Amino acid sequence: LGLVVCGAVLPWSLLTVQVLMALLVVACCLREDHLLAPLLGWRPLRHVGVVSYGMYLLNVPAIQLAKRLAPYGVSYVQVTLDGPTKDLHEAHVGEGHYDATIRGIRALVDHGVPVIGCTVVTRKNAMHVGATMELFRSLGVHDIALSRFSPAGYAARNAAELLPSREDLLVAFRQAIPLAKGDAEHRAL
Repeated sequence: LGLVVCGAVLPWSLLTVQVLMALLVVACCLREDHLLAPLLGWRPLRHVGVVSYGMYLLNVPAIQLAKRLAPYGVSYVQVTLDGPTKDLHEAHVGEGHYDATIRGIRALVDHGVPVIGCTVVTRKNAMHVGATMELFRSLGVHDIALSRFSPAGYAARNAAELLPSREDLLVAFRQAIPLAKGDAEHRAL
């Protein structure tokens, strides 16, 4: 017996381990006084600290999450913002996420947790990449990654609407390059 995921059969033992690991991660994020805190604070593990913020955004208030992450010295938290406005961002990720994302970025920056911004470039937001990068900068985020929309999994349903053309990508990069050069020159000073 097994569970079929993306065409692969997962044996029940592997599925059980995955479920237990997911529960362990959730438990560690929801409580500060767990037994694994010293292990997770160990320097080599702290540098593995790439955290996907979105999973916790709905379950843990942003300030509480930022306070919990700060002592561990995580390398960074990547936060995705798909537009400079509520309407554009939520057109990509669903209603109710923009304000929480902005609050989360502010809380992380305020608590000294390094944030790397990410924008998934789509047909809808390519013309707004510069404004999105400026919003990240205004929130204290200066390391920003651009990711091309990939029509896989959940996103495949919206491929026709979101998949950027070559020209869309060029529009996005034309906005991003001067901002990136400005940051590089500023850091060199």
